Amino acid sequence: MERIFRATSRLAVHDGFHAFQNHLVGKFYDVLGRGYSSDENEVALVHRLVDAADGESFGPLQLRAAMLHGTRSYVEFSYLDKPVTKELGDMALISIVTAGPTRLLQRITIVQNKKSSGKSWGIDPEQLFLLKNFPPFAGNKGIFKGARDLAFKNASGCLGSYGLLASPGEMIFISAPLVAEMQRGKKSVALADISVIAGAAEASSGSGVWGVAPWLGGPLAEELMYIWRKTVRDYGFPWPMPNFGSIPFLQNVKFGRDLYDLTRNFTQINIGEVTFAGDHVLNANADGFANLLVRSAGFEIFEGGFDNTFGDRPFEGQMAVIVAHLDVEREG
Repeated sequence: MERIFRATSRLAVHDGFHAFQNHLVGKFYDVLGRGYSSDENEVALVHRLVDAADGESFGPLQLRAAMLHGTRSYVEFSYLDKPVTKELGDMALISIVTAGPTRLLQRITIVQNKKSSGKSWGIDPEQLFLLKNFPPFAGNKGIFKGARDLAFKNASGCLGSYGLLASPGEMIFISAPLVAEMQRGKKSVALADISVIAGAAEASSGSGVWGVAPWLGGPLAEELMYIWRKTVRDYGFPWPMPNFGSIPFLQNVKFGRDLYDLTRNFTQINIGEVTFAGDHVLNANADGFANLLVRSAGFEIFEGGFDNTFGDRPFEGQMAVIVAHLDVEREG
């Protein structure tokens, strides 16, 4: 873990990294704005984001992105008292930290993108139930076909999320549990609903190890104190630093008000469920799914360590995959 903290501490105080994030945000606003001016649908708008992100890099951080095409993947699960079939999501944001070819940490959030109608977004309550709770599901069509009683753990509350696209070219990021709080029986979510929930969401976003700690076990606290004394204070952060909250990396962020929030938090490894950390697979099915997406996109990021949940089957589905890869051995 010390290598991760050293790398993120350097980036946190690097003016060039901040400029890189602003550059990315500018690209995203530009492409979404042009997409909205052409009245494009969600798929086309997300495709623009994928093209804009792919290949961007700063020092140890590189973005890779691809659109996976094929038959849509559907899953069947019990919604309250009835079986329903829904698509899992249309985009995955995956963060991977490596030391060269060795994987150190991995996160994923599965995103359903929605384009606004006026000042609101239509939310399917059944798919929201799936992205919030991840009940056991069976594969109906596509990549999950043939799977039975497959379940993803959602310890972070951010394995499932929504990307709310808005005119003239904006994107709001919200975890599925927060969307459920806003919806409360309605068929849509409005800007007014987001304003109500935003304060509570932002107040609760800085937990963990920094968001990762809950998954690493008892010895972590002692290790963190050692790492803090040896490395983190060298970069000018104040002492004491409760919960290590002064470093804006490895948090558990569930809400991004705009593309600035989303871009900064994604490039700071703050978003999604932790599926691998501390040399351990922590969420086998979600980790296997994330690795399947990475492999299917043709990204060779780390060696070995793949979960065998999905075997060697090819990806069958339509999904945008955007990966933020931080290599702590690469010069920053």
